[in-house]
Amino acid sequence: MFNAIWGELEEKAVREIAEEGFGRDEIRFEQIAFIRYGGQLEDIEVSSPVSRIKTPADMDKLLGAFEDKYSRLYGHGVKYPEAGFQMSEVALRASLPKPKPKMMKYPLAGKTPPAEAFKGEREVYVKGKWKKWKLYEMDLLQAGNEVEGPAVIEAPATTLPLPEGRRVVVDEYKRFWLREA
Repeated sequence: MFNAIWGELEEKAVREIAEEGFGRDEIRFEQIAFIRYGGQLEDIEVSSPVSRIKTPADMDKLLGAFEDKYSRLYGHGVKYPEAGFQMSEVALRASLPKPKPKMMKYPLAGKTPPAEAFKGEREVYVKGKWKKWKLYEMDLLQAGNEVEGPAVIEAPATTLPLPEGRRVVVDEYKRFWLREA
């Protein structure tokens, strides 16, 4: 019964994932069973150490995984295999390897930001006083640029205030590093 359900779930997962352009060989399957000791109210989710239950030894491995997890959760002395085991559900987790992001490396353009990155000045309330700070467009700063505070670096999704005595250095991956001026 376990094997049939896991097989059906795997085929459904393969069909759905194939629609996204991935092949069966790229998918990692994790067979899951929800197990408890007889008479208990709560199941524990257990990853099966075997993909199919083909022999009594395979079932022993699954129940062993349950008892190991049960011991980690509740302590070694509270196992109660004499009560028997109940399995209420089986499930499947299908996953794909997470792609590693490719960081694009940019040539260093020099310390001085391009003129189009400078947007003017803005009034900023600091320590009880209004002060004028330089204003820059984040997306127009280039690798190698440095901006000294006091300044505000803006982007559509964020704002980076840069107080006096601090500077930002844009590295070759366009990451922003806050430094002492």
